[in-house]
This record gives sequence, structure tokens and C-alpha cells, in this order.
Amino acid sequence: MRYDRKKVIQFRSLQSKDGEQALEQVNQLFGKPAQTVIFFDGSNYFIESDAIIQLSAHFDFPWNLIRIFRIIPKFIRDKIYRFVAKNRYQWFGKSDQCMVPER
Repeated sequence: MRYDRKKVIQFRSLQSKDGEQALEQVNQLFGKPAQTVIFFDGSNYFIESDAIIQLSAHFDFPWNLIRIFRIIPKFIRDKIYRFVAKNRYQWFGKSDQCMVPER
């Protein structure tokens, strides 16, 4: 959130009504339950590394450089994404509160 200086990204909890609808759509589109970050750009849903790459396009420098990773094949990016997701609390710690802003 702190890297979205233009304040264009909106966050939703997956337990919210919007989040549950997004999960339904993603499950239908990708044929598997989404247990990951989901990014919706207004017309398309993205998950895993694709979501991070699409999301980073809205961030300021240097975070928007994450987009360069789209040159790596998706199956490799997704393996890296899942590895980081699995270990993120061990590496970065776990917060008692989610940083999702109020609407």
C-alpha cells in the first residue's frame, strides 16, 4: 500500500462479499481454488506471479521494475512465488494486523 502513491489500488479481504465473488470467478477461470493473491484490473483476473507483475505496474520506481520478471516463463515464476509465499512469515515476520485500509 505504501508503494501505491497514486492510490489507485483497492484491497479486499477474501472473506468479504467482493472477495468471495472474486474467488468464485477465479475458481471458474483457473479451474482450481485460489489460495493466493488475486489481482483484478477491471476486466481480467490474475493470480500468483502474474498478479504481482500486473500489480507492480501501478507502483512507483523501483517497485514497478518487478514487471521485467514477465520474461521468465510463468511456470518458473509461479514456483518462485509459491516458495516466497510459503516462507514469507519466517523471513519477514508476521504482523498482528493486516494492512488493508478501510474503504
